[in-house]
Amino acid sequence: QYFQIIRGDPKDPDLKRVDRERLARFYEAARPIHEHYGRKLGAKHGGNLKGSFKEFYYTQTLYFYYTVQEQNYEHSTPWPMPCRAGQTILVVDYNGDVRACELRGKVTSLREVGCDFRKAYPSAAMSRETEQIVEDQCWCTHICFIHDSVKSSPKVKFHDIPLGRKVVDRQPAMR
Repeated sequence: QYFQIIRGDPKDPDLKRVDRERLARFYEAARPIHEHYGRKLGAKHGGNLKGSFKEFYYTQTLYFYYTVQEQNYEHSTPWPMPCRAGQTILVVDYNGDVRACELRGKVTSLREVGCDFRKAYPSAAMSRETEQIVEDQCWCTHICFIHDSVKSSPKVKFHDIPLGRKVVDRQPAMR
């Protein structure tokens, strides 16, 4: 389970008013919960070296996600990996509209692609949208998109997460 920050335009804008210090305290308060589940994951593997690594990597990954969230809470800050919105992850709205990202506009609809969302990825419209995302440099706090983007970045997976690198320690990433 991940903690999500409210994005977009909620009906009650006060829900988005959380100062950064309070957000950081929340992440610290959530740490024991994630460590608990990390230990359960490690124990599932008999508490051996493989289990210890899985526990360590699980918790480090969550801390990394929360660092990215916190850095993008008040303003857009480049992620240390390219955003994969519209390339490996899409949003399908209740009415069938398809968007590269929940904070961006409709690119197509399921009706237009024969109810096969996989046809939305290679479309010219989605290609233009992903190019526009790169140009707009619109970094967000959405854990699902952070998670999917991390999976596509060997440097983040095998270097930044295991070493506990903070987003602010890095130079802006190229998309």
